[in-house]
Amino acid sequence: MQRHRSGFTILEIVVATLVFMLAAIPLYRALSAGAEREIDSTKLSMARKILESVRAEVSAKSFDDLSNLIGGSTSLVDLPTGAYPNTFSEVLTVQKKYKDFALTVKARFATPGSVIEVKGSVIWTSIKGLPHAPEELTFLIIKP
Repeated sequence: MQRHRSGFTILEIVVATLVFMLAAIPLYRALSAGAEREIDSTKLSMARKILESVRAEVSAKSFDDLSNLIGGSTSLVDLPTGAYPNTFSEVLTVQKKYKDFALTVKARFATPGSVIEVKGSVIWTSIKGLPHAPEELTFLIIKP
């Protein structure tokens, strides 16, 4: 008389586990790659918002105030954070969460005495730790 045992042998469990792992690894990689793209997309969006905020805040300054800040230079010089204090504080808030944004704002006279060129740049690191190409915005302030 033969006995019928219900259940699985250790070999069947090992084979099932191996098959599950082989299927799960590509699925995990696909999901993590999607998450990486979403994080990079979020950071790019934040960088663009920061630059738009810089443009709005610097554009609200008077031409004479900006002229005094750059001192008549025709080559790009760092624009003091006092020209965009609200944006600068927002960048610091974002950096507390992501810890990798760097904002630089430079300005120069494109046409001495009448046109100021302002160039903002935001740099951050990608999820893989590599530096992302800077997101830049250049705009002009024209003397009224």
